[in-house]
Amino acid sequence: MLLSGRTALGLLFLGIGALLLRETYAVDVGAFAVPGEMGTMTYPRILLFGWIGLSILYLLNPGKPFNAHDLRASLPGVSKVVASIAVYIILFATVGLPLGTFLFLLLFFSLMRYRDIRRMISFALLGAGLTWLVFEKILGVVVPQPFWVGLF
Repeated sequence: MLLSGRTALGLLFLGIGALLLRETYAVDVGAFAVPGEMGTMTYPRILLFGWIGLSILYLLNPGKPFNAHDLRASLPGVSKVVASIAVYIILFATVGLPLGTFLFLLLFFSLMRYRDIRRMISFALLGAGLTWLVFEKILGVVVPQPFWVGLF
């Protein structure tokens, strides 16, 4: 019996989420653990539980007919967003959370054609500051330090 494309896609995403979730428990984070704070794998686990939940909802929800023309029309915009997220991952690892988030938001705003540079900078600073505050100070998530921190 062949699976429908929708069911196969839902099962694929469910399987990927389960495999990635298993890997978050396989990583030894004992050296980085701080009592009373979230560990390095806590946030990825939260995201992956959401991923798995959405995959299950996708499987249980009957789908509407798919129109590929709508997808083709949105492909350039979606490609820009995906590319900016890839850049953010690289920035996050190289320049750290606050500066990486600030630069990512500036890039994202420019890709979305926001043209008021003062607002772009203000919102990017606000977004980077809030992201840093929530993850590092409130939640206590241990985030990677940029490579240049050890140089000073």
